[in-house]
Amino acid sequence: MSAKEGHYISWMDSTLTEWDDPYDFFDFIRVRSRNTAPKPNYDGYGLLYYKDEGYFYLDPDSLGHNASNPGDPNNQAWYQKGFNTYYTNGTADWKWELDKAKSVIMDNDTEASIVLGHARKGTGGEGNHPFRFNIDGDSLTTYTFMHNGWLTSTLETPIYNYLNGLSWFNTYHSNWNDNNMIDSEIFFHYLMKFVIDNNGNIVAGVHDALTQTSISGTNIKYHI
Repeated sequence: MSAKEGHYISWMDSTLTEWDDPYDFFDFIRVRSRNTAPKPNYDGYGLLYYKDEGYFYLDPDSLGHNASNPGDPNNQAWYQKGFNTYYTNGTADWKWELDKAKSVIMDNDTEASIVLGHARKGTGGEGNHPFRFNIDGDSLTTYTFMHNGWLTSTLETPIYNYLNGLSWFNTYHSNWNDNNMIDSEIFFHYLMKFVIDNNGNIVAGVHDALTQTSISGTNIKYHI
């Protein structure tokens, strides 16, 4: 979800039209986190928001996962992961993050202008959305990423080897586990390598990343 500059997500009213307001957004995340057909996403959800001026903050050591352990109240992201942690018919702890995110984001004082959500975690490696990346450790410039497009093993290993060969992970680390990275986070690091090469220009960096012909000797054109 996004709002016009100077406007907040919380200003958007609920209407009779389906899927056109913030409440529909939260309902979509809730429904898609159910362990039911046709697309069971039983392994969690994640949400984050940016303030109107683009600011983002998250303390990964104080996330909060239930009412008795709410974590840092200034956090701008919440997630729930693990087998059968779907929202519908879940326990209070399984519902806490989504309920908390909704109440915070829909508060006018929050000034949320961009909201991202994802209704499952990855199926391999360790970690969950949102993935975060700070260039040169600059905490004032945080890039975030939510993706479960599933890199094939044909591409995942060459991309990891490509970055590792540049000693990339000596400087830029996984949010979760350097030795067991989820494919989405590997892909995020790959994109950020080219964003950095383009002096922080996201459009140019992503374009360069996606138009490479080969990585570590592997033709990537048909795998992204």
